[in-house]
Amino acid sequence: MKFLKRAWDLVPEWGQLLSYIALAILAFAAFMVSFGFILQQLWNYLMPGMFGLKEISLGQGAALLLLARLLVGGQMLDIKYSGSKNKKKPKEGEKTDEPDMKKDLRTWEHYDQWWEEEGKKSFEEYAERMSRAPEKDPGNDAG
Repeated sequence: MKFLKRAWDLVPEWGQLLSYIALAILAFAAFMVSFGFILQQLWNYLMPGMFGLKEISLGQGAALLLLARLLVGGQMLDIKYSGSKNKKKPKEGEKTDEPDMKKDLRTWEHYDQWWEEEGKKSFEEYAERMSRAPEKDPGNDAG
């Protein structure tokens, strides 16, 4: 391994850069061929029988994979992070507007007992108050 490290260090920077570019192109080609093949096999197994479509070649499978990647744009990888890219994590002890979901889930086990003892009665009282309250005209703000 030392020999390879020393030999690599003797390669000029532009040669190393070209090597990395060639490696990236080969990795991309291997990805496209392997996943294109999988897509081709799935297509040829499902689509002709289900929808009467023609079978596709390996090149068409790879092109379909590339087209799907361009149309979706990698958004499927960001689903679980959507909306949270610019949010800062609160410091320890700092209050936030968001509820502490772990704490909320731990206390959820008491919900059924609360509903039987207090919740059902409270909801019925609320519903009674709401049914007795005069209806306001939504167009009349002076109400």
